[in-house]
Amino acid sequence: MRKLVILGILICIFLMGCGDKTNLEETTKIDLSGTKEYIILHTNDIHDFVDEEGDSIGYQNIVAAVNYYKENYDNVLVFDAGDMNNTNSAMDSSETRDMVLAANAIGYDAWTLGNNDNIELTKEMDFPMVSSNLNIEGYSNCKSNLIIEKDGLKIGIFGLSAYSSFAPETMDKKEAAKAAVKELKSQGAEFIICLGHLGVTKGDESSYSLAQNVPGIDLIIDGHSHTLLKNGKIVGDTLVVQAGEHLEYLGVVKLYVKDNKVISMEASVLSKADISLLLEGR
Repeated sequence: MRKLVILGILICIFLMGCGDKTNLEETTKIDLSGTKEYIILHTNDIHDFVDEEGDSIGYQNIVAAVNYYKENYDNVLVFDAGDMNNTNSAMDSSETRDMVLAANAIGYDAWTLGNNDNIELTKEMDFPMVSSNLNIEGYSNCKSNLIIEKDGLKIGIFGLSAYSSFAPETMDKKEAAKAAVKELKSQGAEFIICLGHLGVTKGDESSYSLAQNVPGIDLIIDGHSHTLLKNGKIVGDTLVVQAGEHLEYLGVVKLYVKDNKVISMEASVLSKADISLLLEGR
């Protein structure tokens, strides 16, 4: 995969909202004519904060933002990197019921299990959970990995969790990642995403370490450390993104695709105020 270079310029553009944006290739040197644009929206560490209060965007505004992008772009994917729920939120609690309602309304394409998420949640979700390192046997809505094809581009997705309070780890994370990348490539994946509930602060267990040690991962959508990476971070050939916590930001990654190859990526986040401005222009 090509080497990505950070162009340290913060730009505000309407179609991407008014959040910070980093161009992860020097677009002045890249011909973007004839490219297809893909939008990847992402959240992490919601922890039941689904209502609009304080800095939390609120799931209804997230739904509206997702719809905005789907109205303006042909290829939109939505992912979550775990800890939607809280460990102390029982499956029959109002917090869990509200969170499941919100997640299904947002319409994620896939998510991965956080350490606080009860694996029983996967039975209530309208979308799959991916995990390559946890025991997911017996859960029909769980997969070790999957491929989503969008407008000719085969996107491989797999998941990794730091640990789980509800599902034992069955494989070393890096070995699980290597196996997942190999399997996805054998199935024709042209762009590979890891949904990682790993965090950026855990040294050898971090998403940064994963990016350094496992080739072939193009994008890591991270969680667990509640870190706001406004413009993402390039580690080797991999872009790592994370959108803070408690639904205070919606992460946005824009891909430029030509001949089924991603030739440029941009990462940004949208705050509650940014989404308000975005929706005002609909």
